[in-house]
Amino acid sequence: MTTQCSLILPKGSSGQYCVFIVGVSDSTYNNVEGNVKTPADLLLYNVVDMNANAGMGKVMQKNVPLIANTEIARVGMMACRHANGYDWWLLKQGFDTNMVFTFSN
Repeated sequence: MTTQCSLILPKGSSGQYCVFIVGVSDSTYNNVEGNVKTPADLLLYNVVDMNANAGMGKVMQKNVPLIANTEIARVGMMACRHANGYDWWLLKQGFDTNMVFTFSN
C-alpha cells in the first residue's frame, strides 16, 4: 500500500484545479545505484482549466516546480482545508526526516 504521491486541489471556484505530483530528476535517478529506498527531489504542480476545450479541459501551466533539488519522500502528501473554508494547505513529507514542507494558496 502507498499513500498520496499525487493530489488534485481546486483553485478557487473558477473550474481550475492544481495537480501536484512528486518526481525524480535525472541526476538523482542516475545516482541511485541500486538503493531501494530512494528519495524524490521534485514537487511539481500543473494547472488544469476544466471549463476550456468545451468542457474537456486544458492544461494551462505544466510542471511548475514547488520544490527542486531537495530530498523529499516519494509518498506522504496531504491537504487540509484552511479555517477560512476556501484556501488549502498542502503538506509534503521530507525524506528520512520529520520535516514537513507546507504550502498555502
